[in-house]
Amino acid sequence: MSHPRLSTRPCKAQRQPRKQGAVLVCVIVCLAVVTLLLAGMLKRTLLTRRQIRTERHARQTEWLVQAGAERAAFRLAGDAEYTGEMWPLAADAIVGTDPGVVSISVNRDSTNRASVQVVAEYPSGTVASIRRTRKFLIDLPQD
Repeated sequence: MSHPRLSTRPCKAQRQPRKQGAVLVCVIVCLAVVTLLLAGMLKRTLLTRRQIRTERHARQTEWLVQAGAERAAFRLAGDAEYTGEMWPLAADAIVGTDPGVVSISVNRDSTNRASVQVVAEYPSGTVASIRRTRKFLIDLPQD
């Protein structure tokens, strides 16, 4: 008598859900990896953007301190009583997106020389402001 051969393998209907579950897990893992890669790229982009903005602000501050030094020299050449000033600059008055301020102070000594200190701040009044200071001596015109 021949017996029908019994198979120990599960039938196709029983194996299908397992394969679908494995594929779903692989898809979820791939999506997680892609999400992590995109998050890293976004973080790097934001960090680079912040660094570029800081460098731009630093350059603008250097230009403002140079302009303040030239302004002080010009004003001292034309006005013997010039003692300095606060020079506020609106955003549209300079090449920038924020306002800045330049502080100029002049101290004279008895040898016809003036000590000038220029402090530039850009953008003014913010936590991320950058300040630069320049000190120099100017010979005053003889009376």
